[in-house]
Amino acid sequence: MKNTFIYSFYLILFTTVSFGQNGNSRLIIQKSNLVIETKDYEKKQELINDCTTKHTIKVNTINQVLKNKIGKVPQSLSAKIVVFNMDYFGDGCDDFGLKPPYNLNDSYSLLFLHKDKEGYRLIKEYTLLDEELLNIHKKQIEEYTVIEKLNNPIERFNKTLDWFINFGLEPDPVFITYYTHQGYIKEGHIPYTDAQYKKAFSLFDGTQEDYTEPLSFIREKYYNELKESHLTQMQLIIDKKQKSFTDYYNFGRMVTFITNDFNNDYDSKDSTLIYSLTENKETEEEKLKIMKRLFEIVSSWEPNTNTQE
Repeated sequence: MKNTFIYSFYLILFTTVSFGQNGNSRLIIQKSNLVIETKDYEKKQELINDCTTKHTIKVNTINQVLKNKIGKVPQSLSAKIVVFNMDYFGDGCDDFGLKPPYNLNDSYSLLFLHKDKEGYRLIKEYTLLDEELLNIHKKQIEEYTVIEKLNNPIERFNKTLDWFINFGLEPDPVFITYYTHQGYIKEGHIPYTDAQYKKAFSLFDGTQEDYTEPLSFIREKYYNELKESHLTQMQLIIDKKQKSFTDYYNFGRMVTFITNDFNNDYDSKDSTLIYSLTENKETEEEKLKIMKRLFEIVSSWEPNTNTQE
């Protein structure tokens, strides 16, 4: 006899739509032929035998359809959840896990599905989205769905770069590999236009309390402006009487961006100072000294500076 366990649980994903996140959103959108918003669903685990557990998601009510390439959309549906180390194997880990029930009355969930002859498969889900995040995801989907239909490769390449920039995304590896083979990207250099450089720089807001890293490709072109902005934010954190973990973490991220992680010298004595800020080994006074030391380093830092003094 098959034993069936039903859980009402929700996967908590800390989705970021800020500057510097990777561009996997593009792959998720493109590989989905149905994207829906819902608040009413549940997940099930069914023990098939001693080596197989079937994971499914049942959507009872669909509130919005954000992408549809399957034709008529049912009012409710069930989909298979593909699970790492159950349905496929390899390096890495999956983000599938049991979580306590969560009140979704004031939040939204987005389900990215792919339908084929075997039925629906859940590719990705974003849960616990507030309305602002939901609207950003909706805009991402709407704009990329238009790009998907472009047949001119040059236009599609440039429009996709615009899309990455508009949403603060770094191009994903699949995009880079494909267009390198097509000859659009040469020697690892993406040919951004002047307009794209200006757009990416204009979208960086160095005054935000919650630090968002600029897109990496503008670092060299706008280095002085970015350095000045980062130093201003770093000084504000230093001057705070009470500092949070986020303050220390963001301070370290700012140092990493301006110095390019100390020219990718992860084991340098200066690089290790960053990790000290988010550990509990140092006192607040000691961390303040570390921050002032890092501030001095960033103040005098120039691209490709030798990390050892």
